[in-house]
Amino acid sequence: MIFKESLSSSIAGIVKADYRVPGENLLICCSNEGEVRGFKFSEQDANAVAANVYKDRQEAIRDLAQKKQVMREISSNENELCFEFFKALLLELQNLEEAARKSKESNNAQMRAMISDSEAEIPVGFK
Repeated sequence: MIFKESLSSSIAGIVKADYRVPGENLLICCSNEGEVRGFKFSEQDANAVAANVYKDRQEAIRDLAQKKQVMREISSNENELCFEFFKALLLELQNLEEAARKSKESNNAQMRAMISDSEAEIPVGFK
């Protein structure tokens, strides 16, 4: 910041225009109460402008690198979560297969028992 100014009321608008017609643009501020003020733009040398551009680019590169790192961490966490979810589903599938196998064995045993019981009840002459 180069200059600080306080107006008596809030600002209604800011424009860049040639207010006094000398061919030089000014920053013109208009308040809600009709107060108008014009401000000259500061002149910076080429080295300062280049330094600011370089600094802005370096900050942008740093921000992008941080975002890239965050995205990598999120991706890694998602992969870990997917792997854990897959393991849980696989364990559930194994448990269901085991329960189905036990149920089938139990049903087979019951059927064998029913068949052997029914054969034992049939009189010899009817076989």
